[in-house]
Amino acid sequence: MGAQQPQQHHAHEQKPPPRGELFTDQDDRTNIDELESLLTYDMVGADWSDSLGNPIPPCSVEEAVDISQQIIKDAMNTSATEETFLLHVAALAGSSLLRSGRSVQVQKMISGDGFNHPGDIGAQQLE
Repeated sequence: MGAQQPQQHHAHEQKPPPRGELFTDQDDRTNIDELESLLTYDMVGADWSDSLGNPIPPCSVEEAVDISQQIIKDAMNTSATEETFLLHVAALAGSSLLRSGRSVQVQKMISGDGFNHPGDIGAQQLE
């Protein structure tokens, strides 16, 4: 007789929830264009600074559109469900109302190679 192998219990293992665009209908753009416009408006009207905190000119409208689309895509890709995505974008859209006249503050970061990359841009609300 051989030695018995210990039984492995897989019941406690949990699979991570699905991420990203698995839950989305690519043809359903309900309110996405409106959200993109709102975020673009916030980016163009934001107070911009460089990585050291010095004021710099704001981005162009084209750059603001790109940033807005990336924000929405990131929210989509990091949300496990459609409901989570909707909560994320509702918070983004609602933050415009909660700022009570204060503008968004964007700090443009520079990567290690000295060039700005799309992923290096961070936005935060002014305190």
